[in-house]
Amino acid sequence: MDYFFKSSLGENFLAADLEVEVKVDMAQVNSEESSVSEAKVTSGGVGFVVYHLNGKLDMPKLWSSEHPNLYTLVLTLKDETGKLLDCESCQVGWIRGKDPSRLLHYEGGGSRTSSTDIVCPMYMRVWDIVKIANDPSETRPLILCEYSHAMGNSNGNIHEYWKAIDSTFGLQGGFIWDWVDQALLKEGTDGCKYWAYGGAFGDTPNDLNFCLNGLTWPDRTPHPALHEVKHVYQPIKATLMESRIKIINALFFESTRGLEFSWHLNGDGCSLGSGVLDVPVIGPQSSYDIELDSSPWNSLWLCLPSKRNPSPHVIKMVGCGTLTSEHVCDTITISKENNWQIKINTNTGTIENWEVEGHLLTCKGLLPCFWRAPTDNDKGGNQIAMQTDHAVQIKTIYVVVPEDQDFLSKDEHAIDESETRGSISFRVEVCYWFYGSGDLIVEYNINPNSDLPPLPRVGVVFHVEPSFDEVTWYGKGPFECYPDRKEAAHVGIYKSNVADMHVPYIVPGESSGRADVRWVAFQDRKGYGLFASVYGSSPPMQMSASYYGTSELDKATHNKDLVKGDDIEVHLDHKHMGLGGDDSWSPSVHDQYLVPPVPYSFCIRFCPILPSVSCQDIYRTQLQL
Repeated sequence: MDYFFKSSLGENFLAADLEVEVKVDMAQVNSEESSVSEAKVTSGGVGFVVYHLNGKLDMPKLWSSEHPNLYTLVLTLKDETGKLLDCESCQVGWIRGKDPSRLLHYEGGGSRTSSTDIVCPMYMRVWDIVKIANDPSETRPLILCEYSHAMGNSNGNIHEYWKAIDSTFGLQGGFIWDWVDQALLKEGTDGCKYWAYGGAFGDTPNDLNFCLNGLTWPDRTPHPALHEVKHVYQPIKATLMESRIKIINALFFESTRGLEFSWHLNGDGCSLGSGVLDVPVIGPQSSYDIELDSSPWNSLWLCLPSKRNPSPHVIKMVGCGTLTSEHVCDTITISKENNWQIKINTNTGTIENWEVEGHLLTCKGLLPCFWRAPTDNDKGGNQIAMQTDHAVQIKTIYVVVPEDQDFLSKDEHAIDESETRGSISFRVEVCYWFYGSGDLIVEYNINPNSDLPPLPRVGVVFHVEPSFDEVTWYGKGPFECYPDRKEAAHVGIYKSNVADMHVPYIVPGESSGRADVRWVAFQDRKGYGLFASVYGSSPPMQMSASYYGTSELDKATHNKDLVKGDDIEVHLDHKHMGLGGDDSWSPSVHDQYLVPPVPYSFCIRFCPILPSVSCQDIYRTQLQL
């Protein structure tokens, strides 16, 4: 069934002359069921005569005043009983009759109708596509016509989709929405150009930033998520099994002839060995196993410790000098001779500043943090408890309450938890251990209210001087990565600077994170700085550093609107929620990447860095508590 449509608008746009012709292939239609009687267009009194429509449509709904020749005509065909004619089935039948070899993809009427030869859902969750593929009554392949909505800092979970696609017969992939952020360059009032989106051109109505869902910026510069896409799409894959490595050729027609395989073995960020891997030609849809015992790196592997927690060198406290502490007004000062000095604010229980050999390391408090600037997919008492010649312990208790509550107490013993339990969002116990070596161990015990929703993060936030902008970390990288988008990132020692770590998403939000970080160092050009690492049994952490604080990232609606702070805001997270990305309009972070409101405990070690000190050497040492 085909439609031919002509129209012309009157000079005043108050009416439109219409001419519509419907052509029906009578060979495909039962003549007894295809009678077409006169039908009326309600607003214009226009009707069909046989298969032609002629008449005038009053007050047509124009597309816009700038384009008055564009308007929408909705054409509905009914039989003489008033029943809608199934034009979709007519078209499908005609196409299949004319060319039975052609596959049809049609999602408009539903992803599993008889009108499509491919099951083609849109933004379906991974467990649901697996369920369809495993349905014995479904013989058609499944291709996601849209999935992994790439809006801003997104595309979390995509590796979960490809685990399923690679291992489930019938799942053939999908189309990410979409390739490029659809923004236009616009000159601002300051003369600088920026990427503008809906509403920036006086356009009403508009979709705001909902056209910014690409894997690249408008100039085709890749988003960090493109690394993850490239990784999961690669046709040659290596999987570590219990005692072997399986190399899989997922190509359907090409072998691995012409490819060279190599291996690299790293330990604690250092290269232990590398070489060319002797792998036979692997045919299409085939694999090859390498037993670890017979691998070329086995001799190096056997030299590594059998456990991941070998006994470290213990710092000797004797000879580190004597600590002094004094409590004056609202400040506790702990110092060691002329080497370093730390000041703690007794009102907030936080470290106000930390100086080492005249260099100011931190300039704002070390505080627990549970919030992040939303992505497009999202929106205390203290006292000196103990002192020795070589260590000082200070305990702090924070009680976090909503801003609209008038409850606030600095004295934990004054808290009537039976009365305030509903108002307390978090109870945080912090223990600081200061050592003569200059080390600081901070132990956190966090108890959220169980009625809270999943938490964006559980960690700490602090600020370092802007001169400490050279960042070195041992963890995943080198590009931005998060708990549910880190398959493409490898563990290693990486270097960057704070400015380069910022990801200029057109609409700002949580960004610049690095996953699975063991330690991180912030240094100035001379090599002075601050070192932070996980401590004891605490697992690797999520790290970010930015000139823009979380509130600034949340407030700005364009990257150009961001205002640089006077320092660098650093987040070290024991837990950080995933990004999600199955879509951008419903909860899309998978359960395993959520941070539930349950108790958490973790330790972080801080210490100053001098130009002559190696971060790896610091990391390998431990302290006796």
